[in-house]
Amino acid sequence: MLRRKPYVEQHKAAAENQLAVHEETLKSMGMTETQIKRDSRFRHIKGKIRQATQQLKGLAELESQIARMAEIKLEKQALNKGSQPKKRRAPEPEIKKAKKEKKAGK
Repeated sequence: MLRRKPYVEQHKAAAENQLAVHEETLKSMGMTETQIKRDSRFRHIKGKIRQATQQLKGLAELESQIARMAEIKLEKQALNKGSQPKKRRAPEPEIKKAKKEKKAGK
């Protein structure tokens, strides 16, 4: 998901560039600000910018969540380092002998 961030930024920059060009074109045609804001292409491009902005906000939240989870993981590891791990009991020699005899018997 985080791999998408540069692409979303590129889409937003491209849409902003398109918006500026289209707005200049409409102004050169002699349209007023209210007419420009009601233009369907202008509104469509503004929608693309809003969409990209929302996606970038979501990616920023995801990044912060990943950072928080990493911190929590490090804290848990630090707590576990202090305590000694439980030692495993070695299997009893009689059980080992019985297993060996079974294998040898087959």
